[in-house]
Amino acid sequence: MKTFLYEMHKKLNLYILFFCLIMILLPVSAAKAEEREIRVGFANSSKMISSDTVGQDSEYKTGYGYDYLQDIASYTGWTYKYVYGEWSELFELLSEGELDILCGVSYSFARSTQMYFSQKPMGTEGYYIYVKGDNDDITADNIKSFDNKKIGINAGSDKVEKLRNWIILNGINAEVIAADGYNELKSGLMSGKYDAILDTETSENNQFIPIIKIDDSEYYFAISKKYPDIKDELEKAQDKLFSSDPYYNQNLQYKYYRNVSARKILDSDERKWLNRHMYINVGYLKHMLAFCDEDEETGEPIGVIKTIFDQSVNRFPGFSIKYKYHAYDNLTQMTNALKNEEVDCIFPFYGDKWYADKQNFSVTRMVVDSPIVAVYKENYTDKTMTRIAIKKQSNYQRIYAKIYYPKSKVVIYDTPQECIKAVKDGEVGATIFSAYRVDQVFNLSKYDDLKTVNLSSSVPLSIATNRSNTTLLSILNKIVLLSDDSEIMRTMMTYSNAKQNFSMSQFVRENANFIIICMSVTFLIVILLCSAQLNHVKKNRAELALAKEDAERANDAKSNFLARMSHDIRTPMNGIMGMTRIAKENVSEPKKVEFALDKIDSASNQLKNLINDVLDMSKLESGKTILSYEPFNINDIITNLRDVFSEAIAEKGIEFEIKKHNIIHEELIGSPLHIQRIIQNIESNAIKYNKPNGSLKIEIEELNAIEDMTRFRFTISDTGIGMSKEFTEHLFEPFSRENDNAGTEYMGTGLGMAITKELLELMNGTISVDSCQGVGTEFVVEIPLDINKNISPEKNEEKVLDNLSGIKILLVEDNEINAEIAKYILNGAGAGIELAKDGKEAVEAFYASKEYYYDLILMDVMMPVMNGYEATRQIRSLDRKDAKEVPIIAMTANAFTKDKQDAIEAGMNEHVAKPLDIKLLLRVISRYKDKISRFR
Repeated sequence: MKTFLYEMHKKLNLYILFFCLIMILLPVSAAKAEEREIRVGFANSSKMISSDTVGQDSEYKTGYGYDYLQDIASYTGWTYKYVYGEWSELFELLSEGELDILCGVSYSFARSTQMYFSQKPMGTEGYYIYVKGDNDDITADNIKSFDNKKIGINAGSDKVEKLRNWIILNGINAEVIAADGYNELKSGLMSGKYDAILDTETSENNQFIPIIKIDDSEYYFAISKKYPDIKDELEKAQDKLFSSDPYYNQNLQYKYYRNVSARKILDSDERKWLNRHMYINVGYLKHMLAFCDEDEETGEPIGVIKTIFDQSVNRFPGFSIKYKYHAYDNLTQMTNALKNEEVDCIFPFYGDKWYADKQNFSVTRMVVDSPIVAVYKENYTDKTMTRIAIKKQSNYQRIYAKIYYPKSKVVIYDTPQECIKAVKDGEVGATIFSAYRVDQVFNLSKYDDLKTVNLSSSVPLSIATNRSNTTLLSILNKIVLLSDDSEIMRTMMTYSNAKQNFSMSQFVRENANFIIICMSVTFLIVILLCSAQLNHVKKNRAELALAKEDAERANDAKSNFLARMSHDIRTPMNGIMGMTRIAKENVSEPKKVEFALDKIDSASNQLKNLINDVLDMSKLESGKTILSYEPFNINDIITNLRDVFSEAIAEKGIEFEIKKHNIIHEELIGSPLHIQRIIQNIESNAIKYNKPNGSLKIEIEELNAIEDMTRFRFTISDTGIGMSKEFTEHLFEPFSRENDNAGTEYMGTGLGMAITKELLELMNGTISVDSCQGVGTEFVVEIPLDINKNISPEKNEEKVLDNLSGIKILLVEDNEINAEIAKYILNGAGAGIELAKDGKEAVEAFYASKEYYYDLILMDVMMPVMNGYEATRQIRSLDRKDAKEVPIIAMTANAFTKDKQDAIEAGMNEHVAKPLDIKLLLRVISRYKDKISRFR
């Protein structure tokens, strides 16, 4: 028995040992399994990667796409195999699964059916028309110079249609020719096969000149449809990348593309300015190295000023900029010279906007960011900076002290040397200098008892010009943007040798006891804190992590919303502005005007819907939404659901069907406008995301009624693109949208479903969703409603007016444009209009009129002097019969339920929301025919 137990014990020990070995080896195996080689495609023309040997892997690589991929690999552990080729070749490899990722691809719906796109873009690029450097025939100033020209474009580009539309809209007679690859495109322009070509702003061919920009486009990572897991990993890595650096894309573009050819375009105003001025007259200060000084032998400027302007002489194609330099002894002389227009610009100037505004100057983007050094004596304490020595003519020293040491006493001295002496003699605690000038000002070996310390904030130095000289400011900003930072830094180091007056070892020797005491106390404090907090941290770690994740998700959602709103609002605004310009420039061409007006109408509706969504969500989140409680007939809602989107349904060829089941109670009490909003939100999405010639069905069913209450179920099903299961869990969160890059095709804020959910919760209703990607979606909404048992006898259907002929209307509107629009619509319906510009004018006009002179008052609410509510109260209080009877209709942009209640309480009869709908207005006015003289 003992032998048996002994053998069992040995075997058990072996099993335990084997298990431990397996557990030790598992992490190693897992780590190795995570390593994955990703095949990445780079188009030869994309400028995404640069290597020693074009089109081949080499020892050293750099570039926008290369850096991006390496940062992605920091989060995924990927390694890469690079594949080079033309776009058409790479697209084919990607679709066949022989490539995993393709960099720098513009999104289009057609491409999205063949490949995945990353949710977040890699970046944004502009598309420009380029010509050869010696081509003077085509210019941006004369758009007709493109007539009868041949414009080449890469056959694989998705911008062919954009280029053709640009040609049509500008009335140009030009031929678009597709080139077989980027190399043929370049050689074709050089050989004269093409007069111009379309290329991205990242083109770096110095033989080509960008003439005009025709489009902007975001570009993305494209991922093979065979590897959805790669897409998921890449997007998670992008999320982490942007979480740590929200401006990652912008910073990378600034690093690689700030000096590309497209940045070197001068617009027509800038070219005219340079042609009118033989020189740019530049003022600068003497004795301000490393920034600027006058060479004693040649009289020429030296320092950063010379580096910047020398670089720009031949920077812009077709222009050789010349400069004249004027040296000044102090700041007052230099700024006065600029104010008196003796010079065009000055440098260096403190790049603070407030300081520039006080001088009536404008400043360029920062040229140099100068660290600031404090020179002090003995030990640096809280009292060191309470008295600061400042050189009399130093603008940056004085402003710096005012901003960062507002309570300090500033003592003015004539020279930097006097400031240093004041510190040495104990008259002040410190003086401040640019770190690049400290060695030029004094030699620390002469002042063994003085020390320096770098202060926390730096000073931006810029070029200044008169505020009225806006065109020159634009030119100077381009000069600064295109300047070579490395050359500027070399100049700074050449003319400045700032150094510390003691080494670290010397500091440690002089303060050894103090350092030991500080380190000991710090160590003990850390030990005590760690011990006290350890248990608490363990207990709450999971909760803290969850809270952090929720906070980050909410912050990301709002950041994404703001970014989308910025895009979604600017898109229709740009459309309205652009189409207005086209209409103005083509008044004699009715087809172009009609085309532009149609686009303006579409963009205006899109903008209105965006604003309504945001305002509704704001009301809901603040708890200010008030439901109405009024009688209505369910058939009216059903009719609206059928009619409102009839045009959109017909346009997409959607098969639409509404069915009613088991409806016993048609007369109900509730909030009909909000019910309609809920169902229409879902219905509009079902149309928007539906497939061409798809189907949409709405079923309305009454569930079991109990006493005075019943419950209605609305089932909305479609055959659209559907949603993933993961996204349906976040569908009702504000600002949510499953695919961010779908925003360009499906416009919206991501608020519709959140509004729907919030309204249903106010009504004690419910909503559920069942969706499958590529198949369709079904929403089920249930809403409790009161049964209307106090139904008045049926009235004969009231006839709606078809015009307003013979009706005299007092229109009260303070906004000139809104007033003109309303007058145009109402005059078109036959009404006579008199205008009052505010509530006070309206009361006075009504008081001065004969009884029953006005048949109707259309009253705006938000007005100066007297608002619409107060004006209505005063009219109703007048001692005349028609004051109590005249119909007053609120006509305002305030369209919430509470606004309607406020209008009724003020004495108004009805509430009509802007923009004015004449059909709705005719229906409203029809209700008051018996009070209008024409019908009495």
